[in-house]
Amino acid sequence: MKSPSTIPLADGLHVVLGFGPLGRAVCAELMARGADVAVVTRQVPDDLPERVRGIEADLADPEAARVALADATVAYQCLNGPYSRWPQVLPPLMDGVITGADRAGATVVFGDNLYAYGPVDGPVHEGLPEAATFPNGAVRGRITRALLAAHEAGDLQAVVARGSDFFGPHVRVSIAGAGVVGRLLAGQRPQVIGNPDLPHTLTFIADFAEAMLRLGADGAAHGRAWHVPNPPTETVRAFAERVARVAGVPSLPLQVAPYLGMRIAALFAPPVKAVLQVRYQTVKPWVVDHGAYAERFGDHATDWDEAVERTVAWYRVQAR
Repeated sequence: MKSPSTIPLADGLHVVLGFGPLGRAVCAELMARGADVAVVTRQVPDDLPERVRGIEADLADPEAARVALADATVAYQCLNGPYSRWPQVLPPLMDGVITGADRAGATVVFGDNLYAYGPVDGPVHEGLPEAATFPNGAVRGRITRALLAAHEAGDLQAVVARGSDFFGPHVRVSIAGAGVVGRLLAGQRPQVIGNPDLPHTLTFIADFAEAMLRLGADGAAHGRAWHVPNPPTETVRAFAERVARVAGVPSLPLQVAPYLGMRIAALFAPPVKAVLQVRYQTVKPWVVDHGAYAERFGDHATDWDEAVERTVAWYRVQAR
């Protein structure tokens, strides 16, 4: 297993906003390096590590955000709202984070995705315009611009880390999550959307977290978005086959969700409608370029098999 690398973390309190898959991964990477860590959520999670401080706050409330981030040196923004309600939920959340970090003098590291670019031709790189017009993509661009505008104004230090579809421990809702890994381990056919035979970059959640730590620690990297390192791009089918091989289970045929069925479901289910907005990522090659990050920080993406081994191990523990 890859050992924690040395990162010159700032002294003081490192505050992780959210305790979903990415927040948990960031928390783990910070703890592995001996940092003083707090986690902000609406309710303190039952499984929060003992030496991590739990802070309850609704960060969409500016005053609550000021209190929650009062002691922060670095804040890692890993919070999301319900997928189909991002346009309503994310702007006030980011406004609260900016307000709290400004008051505390904290650096903000924003864990973002690639939606803001919208459909693209060719590799996805940081030089692309944030041209998304669909609701979830447009709002991701909007909140990123708000954060970086605060950086430009000198209100705070900020940097944006962007990853592709996650896989790894605690990742269930993803094209490389429970529908593939969990089902294969249960002896069921993996379920996917789009064309599983096209190249599609995936991001190992621990690599994303490590990248957020590195970006937060490097002041010269602030003020822009970076694509985090990913293992070499494969197809979703190849990912499923790798999971089966590493786990020692049968490689079962894929079940591809029918597009017409999803369109019908979208009429009644807002989350399905939101998923269809990013269908473009699964019907054309989706290859993410992280060359700029690798040139500055090195390419520390975890080896494919090790990343899958860690993913499988976590799923097996959950199944006990």
